[in-house]
Amino acid sequence: MSRDELKEVLNKLADMFDRDKVCMVYWQASRGCAVRGHSFPEGVKPNLMAFASPLEMTPFDRDYDLISLEDKRFYFCNIKTLNLIPSVLGAQRAKEANADEVVFHRGSRVTEGAHSNVLIIKDGELVTPPADELILPGITRKHLMELAPSAGLKVKIQPFSLTELMNADEVIISSSSTLCARARSVDGIPVGGKDEAHIKALQRVYGEKFKEETGYKI
Repeated sequence: MSRDELKEVLNKLADMFDRDKVCMVYWQASRGCAVRGHSFPEGVKPNLMAFASPLEMTPFDRDYDLISLEDKRFYFCNIKTLNLIPSVLGAQRAKEANADEVVFHRGSRVTEGAHSNVLIIKDGELVTPPADELILPGITRKHLMELAPSAGLKVKIQPFSLTELMNADEVIISSSSTLCARARSVDGIPVGGKDEAHIKALQRVYGEKFKEETGYKI
């Protein structure tokens, strides 16, 4: 299936959904069905699974409580696969701690969340880890970087430590359903809350973009 053919299939799927609700279109491809083995199968047809389902968007006025957790995943985090055991275990740890999300870190370096990207605001700059093999470069992360100048923020692509996150002016969680959530604590310790003007401006411009492209207001 070509890129254009796939786009047509996904758009048709979205059009079939109730347009009065926000929906998520999810698609997943595999190399194909074959006898079990570890090398790539030959002569098989790839599989495509796609569906649409309701999606609850996180309101901008909801703050997140986070926990930190050592990142023990492998070095292909930049590739979207179904090797999600560490993320599932991390999400469960967060749930058990009555928190909303995990902040993974390798040593002192912050990588990302169990199902989100983690960014910070410091001294008028939106700081994000580089899109290397340690993070999945989420589309909301990309949008935040593009929208930052409209919110009066410079963009810096640079690794930051857990200590730097704890001392940041603001801590941001972003994902497809959580466009720009403000974190208020990590491991029970208050964080952020020092640059309300910039994070509110960033949420405002992202909300305008979302409404323009979808017709829905967050």
